[in-house]
Amino acid sequence: MTDLVMQSIDTLSLMDFKPMPTDELKVRCARMTKQVDFFYWWRWEAGRGALTNEYFVTKFTEVELLRFIAMMVREDEERPGAFEQYCANGSLRVALVELATRE
Repeated sequence: MTDLVMQSIDTLSLMDFKPMPTDELKVRCARMTKQVDFFYWWRWEAGRGALTNEYFVTKFTEVELLRFIAMMVREDEERPGAFEQYCANGSLRVALVELATRE
């Protein structure tokens, strides 16, 4: 994995043995996506749909995958229960697996 991916995964506390408190994770994800402008939110639905397609998920850059993961956490603030939905439908898992398996 590249240094960017390792650093970002560590930032999200995905490699820590101690889970990060949910509130702190949400704050960090909001900070990571603060610069996301309307263009990315406009592409949000299409991007989430692409995450469930094996062909399209490989087309995402590492930065885009990290942004989508952070936005999934951030959206839970606007729409409670969204994070659990992304876990259940697999889009979050697909993004994490894709990051973990890239060389």
